[in-house]
Parts: sequence; C-alpha cells; structure tokens
Amino acid sequence: MRLPRSAFALTVLTIAGAAVLVGSLASAYSNYLNNWRTVYPNSTTDDNVINGTGQSCALCHFTTNGGKNWNAYGWKMYQNIQAGQSVTTAITNAGPLDSDADPTSSTNVIEIGANAQPGWTVGPHNTEYFTSSSTPNLNPPASILGNLDPGCSGSIVVYCTSKVNSLGCTPAISMTGAPSASAGTGCSLSTVNVIGNKNGLFFHSTTGPLGTPFHGGFLCVKSPTKRHAVLASGGTGGTCSGSFTEDFNVYITNGTDPALVAGASVWIQTWSRDPGSASTDSLSNAVTAVLCP
Repeated sequence: MRLPRSAFALTVLTIAGAAVLVGSLASAYSNYLNNWRTVYPNSTTDDNVINGTGQSCALCHFTTNGGKNWNAYGWKMYQNIQAGQSVTTAITNAGPLDSDADPTSSTNVIEIGANAQPGWTVGPHNTEYFTSSSTPNLNPPASILGNLDPGCSGSIVVYCTSKVNSLGCTPAISMTGAPSASAGTGCSLSTVNVIGNKNGLFFHSTTGPLGTPFHGGFLCVKSPTKRHAVLASGGTGGTCSGSFTEDFNVYITNGTDPALVAGASVWIQTWSRDPGSASTDSLSNAVTAVLCP
C-alpha cells in the first residue's frame, strides 16, 4: 500500500486492527501494508484510499481509523489470517473472490488491477463486519478517491508468467482500449519481445484462468480454448524485435466465439514459434478483461 510522500503524520492500521504510528515522511509501513504492496505493486487502489481519507485503514476496515470492524474485503483476509494463513497467503487467497458483490461481478484481483476498491461498492450495499456480528446495507466512505467499482473497460489485468524464449527474452502481452461486444474496433491486443520473423497467434478462453506448467512455461488460460488467426511477428530473425498485434473487437465482431458477449470475462495468451527451445515454441503471459456492451 503505497503511502503518499507527505509531511503529515499518518496512522496506519493493520488488517487485524493493530495501530502503527508512521513518521512524518510516511516512510514506514505496517507489515500488512507492505505485504499488500508486494502482491499488488502496480495498483493505486491503496493510494485512492490514502489520498482521500488521509489514512490507509479504509482499504480493509469499515472506518478510516480502523479498529475491529472490516469491510467485506478486509473481513475475508481477517478470517484467512485467523485460520492460520500468512499475511501474503491471506491476501493472495482473497484475490479470486468478489468480496463486495459489485455490479460488474469483478473479482478482487480485477478490481485492484483496475485501481478500484475490492471492499467497497457504490450505494447502500456494503456490510460492516465485526468479530461476532455484521451490519448490512451501509454506504461506503464518501472520501475515497477514484472509482469504487471497475467499469468494463477498466477491468483489464495482466497475469501469469511468460516463458523466457531461446534468445533470453520475455514475451509480454497487453491490451489497450475497451474490449466491446458491439464496437467493432478499438481494442488492441499486443505481444512484444517475441522472436522476429516467426509465426504465432493469440488464443483465448471464456471459462477461466489457469497457471499450469506447459512446454517449459505456463498455460495461463483454461480449456477449452479458441485459436485466433495466425500472425507474422515481423522484425528481424535471430532477435527479439518481433511482435503480434490484433484488434480484439474485430475478432469479436467476426462471431467466431458466440460466448464473447457483453459482461463476459475473457482470458487471452500468445503462442509463437521458437525453434531454439526444447519444445520449439514460446508462450507469453496472459491478460483478462470483462467485455463492455
């Protein structure tokens, strides 16, 4: 949980409710916040809490100054820790859940990737949890900055691990623009750091993510999968100057996969030729997104 570089002293409360006083430059963090930042180093979810409330507690607690009351996200992690899980494991295990039951049905990890709030949703639809009771139908804090829930175009999250290719390069996938069931264009899939002058393709699943060892790397999307058109990487052979690009909205419009409808989640990875590897192929990391209307 990144704390702002402020001259003001901040009070940081841990998920379990213990207070830690932080110095004037906010250079120290509780172990809970440090662990959260390690799991989600690129998210500004924590900053949107801190910059709005002046404290980090409302990321997981129901009040800005913490205590033994939690929002839905913090409550799950508190339960995990009480069950004997380490802080990092508790945070990671809460990722696949939809703690706040937001309107987009986004998991906690998707909300965090979209810089939204996994423990808060819009309107009087939040529950305050105590160790022995709970209070439903409450509003979220008004001071949190940014979106509480991700829009469909804000749900893009890169995950899983790329296979280092035979030239020592790490293919990297990305998605820009809004994936849409009806727009027809405007959503770019791209994978860089691939071997030049080789063929490859994107492939996707609408049934979920995966992370199982495969061909010396990881298969990051769950079967059954659908393969996209074969692409040429361009660039120069014997270097990592190749890349693959596709407009995902064009693919959706072609109707190849009827499951790609508004509100559906999709998981996408890249496969390409790599004659120098033992398996003669290469695998990127993966990206997931929720399709806009």
